[in-house]
Amino acid sequence: MDAMRILGGARTPFGRAKGALASFGPLALARAAAEEALARTETALEDVAALVLCTGAAASFPPYPARVLAHELGLAPDRPCIAVLEDAVGPLVALDRHLARGGLTLIIGADSASAAIGNQEAGRSILDRMSTDPDTGLLLGDDAEAVARAHGLRRDALDSIAIESHTNAARAREEGVLGAERVGLFAGADFEEHVRDDQCIVATASAQKFAAAPAMKSRPGSVTTHANIALPCDGAAAMLAGAGRRGALLRRVVVAGARPEGSSLGAAVAAVLEAEGVALGDLQALELHERSAAHVAAALKELGFGIRQKLNRAGGAIALGHVPGGTMLRHLLCLRARLEPGGLGVAAAAGGGLCGAALIEGAER
Repeated sequence: MDAMRILGGARTPFGRAKGALASFGPLALARAAAEEALARTETALEDVAALVLCTGAAASFPPYPARVLAHELGLAPDRPCIAVLEDAVGPLVALDRHLARGGLTLIIGADSASAAIGNQEAGRSILDRMSTDPDTGLLLGDDAEAVARAHGLRRDALDSIAIESHTNAARAREEGVLGAERVGLFAGADFEEHVRDDQCIVATASAQKFAAAPAMKSRPGSVTTHANIALPCDGAAAMLAGAGRRGALLRRVVVAGARPEGSSLGAAVAAVLEAEGVALGDLQALELHERSAAHVAAALKELGFGIRQKLNRAGGAIALGHVPGGTMLRHLLCLRARLEPGGLGVAAAAGGGLCGAALIEGAER
């Protein structure tokens, strides 16, 4: 059997909730990213053996969202279509469990925070349900606060990670890296606005500006703010993966339960490296889901802060905003674009009671 590879993909701009992409439902965003990914990889629909739609909650989508999306794309009805509701870890679950071994799998991550705002599911805000850890029962801000306390993390250290995310994203935007990832969308009631840029990046991020952000909790010593966590946004990403002879090599994927006693994010990275006998220092790039600066800092504390210079060089979810499923697909596609032939990189995420990581080897383009 041919090795499993990442052929390529694309994403929409990531838009602020109730911002430029608010007129798009999550399915429309998913379709735009999927069509662009198919076009960029020169993949015909008949060559797609399966479709996996990754998101955080089904409430913003119609019933059977993966099948509906497949119909809109024109995928043959005999192709299996699966929805994975595992937030950021979803694409790793798809790669680990649902990859079509005999052909290509189209994996899409999409959601719309704009569509979710004000809506409820089972008597509770959809955004709150999506932001609540199923193991601890804590909302993201409270969970990040607990992680910071458990690992002895200071406010200035967390703000530093958040600022670096914005600085890296702003530089990548100036260098055209982010533009190469995206497909523009025509938005608005009459499709009069061409949205080409990500909406949440703060190019002027500074220690002074971030220190002025109020803590999310009023208790003394609180270190979590809306500026050092990933806020939900609107957007989608799509990727083609499967057996073949071109594209970045998918060396190994690991998915496991959360690790309450330590950093699940760091544990996932360590597990995938150990499985392949690779040292952390051998990595050319590291892509971590920035659920919050506290979660990233806890992982770096376990892995070693020396790897930070290789982390999220084109920005992460703190800067761009978080799209369930879409965020991790973007990280995987960043590795594909960034790694030199033979170079190694890891993309990892943790949340929703799961953690996972993928080890990628660069290939000739």
